[in-house]
Amino acid sequence: MDRDKLKYYLALYRIRGLSPERLREAIRAAKGARSLFTESSADYKDIYAKARSFSDWSWVDRELDRAEEDGVELVTIEDAAYPSSLREIFTPPLVLYTKGATKDFFSKALAHVAIIGTRKATPFALAMAENIAEDLTRAGVVVVSGLARGCDSAAHRGALKATGETIAVLGCGIDIIYPKENKDIYRDIADRGVLVSEFPFGTPPMAQNFPIRNRIVSGLSSGVLVIEAPFKSGAMMTARMALDGGREVMAMPGQPGAKTTGGSNSLLKDGATLIESADDVLEALSVTPGVNIELPFTTPVGAPSANRRKASRGVSVQRSLDDEEKKILDILDAGPLHIDNITQEAGMTVSTVLTSLLTLELDGVVEQLPGKVFFKRP
Repeated sequence: MDRDKLKYYLALYRIRGLSPERLREAIRAAKGARSLFTESSADYKDIYAKARSFSDWSWVDRELDRAEEDGVELVTIEDAAYPSSLREIFTPPLVLYTKGATKDFFSKALAHVAIIGTRKATPFALAMAENIAEDLTRAGVVVVSGLARGCDSAAHRGALKATGETIAVLGCGIDIIYPKENKDIYRDIADRGVLVSEFPFGTPPMAQNFPIRNRIVSGLSSGVLVIEAPFKSGAMMTARMALDGGREVMAMPGQPGAKTTGGSNSLLKDGATLIESADDVLEALSVTPGVNIELPFTTPVGAPSANRRKASRGVSVQRSLDDEEKKILDILDAGPLHIDNITQEAGMTVSTVLTSLLTLELDGVVEQLPGKVFFKRP
């Protein structure tokens, strides 16, 4: 573990109000995070100033000590082990906490496919998630999911029944098993696959963490398969992220009119690939077992999706907005803004802003334009 390099990336995680794109540009220009804390630049004066004022180095040391004690590998965005597909999303994590067979794991498979769905899945959906995951894993595909109850757990179980090479992306610290009934799956993945989190040790599984987690599930994958999902759900949010990132979006057909299948069926109406077996997934991604290929993304990053446009029509908020959402809506009163500008004006982390925007988008209050520009709907 290169503590000297890692500590600067961890420090950047703690600094609020940094534009993600400008931060990445500054890191590239400085040839690493360390220089942001020790040098200066007229081009990125704001970033250098915030970095030099950072003082919570005791927290950084505790994180590094804990990683060494627990056998957790910290992978920075400049490391060769960092997943190349994840670098392409709009807000790639600067640091990944990983546990398991991290080395070369993210790049050795034919493809990575996210299998996701509702926590309250029907027995049929659970069986399909498990069977498809098992067959894909035997074909050489790595299954990605979020270790949640329902479809996620079934997908991981299927992969573990095969070779066990599966990636679980957590919505909490990597040291926390959530839900607790998945402790055996968690341990098996730590032994044979990879556990991934961008959250520091001890971060509880708070609701706002899961949309943040979902962008990593999508970003690690060549395609996303929604097994069963209601219209307003984390799985649908992940599918929208996949569409924005040019990933292949697939869905399994479900019972018409059922609450648990409204979202997944709507994806099929809007052009998602209909999936009934693992062979359908391989065909959709043009993957031949035993042939390792470079998978192209199918739509340009930032392209507006029919799913997102439909999702935003005629929906009104039926819940109380939290303080972050209210602040963001106040900022958007001035007109359409890029996410960087929203982040800077709000003084929040980009992850918090992105989570709030996606939630407001699902509620039909905010709409997204190409290029990560958001506006408040009248």
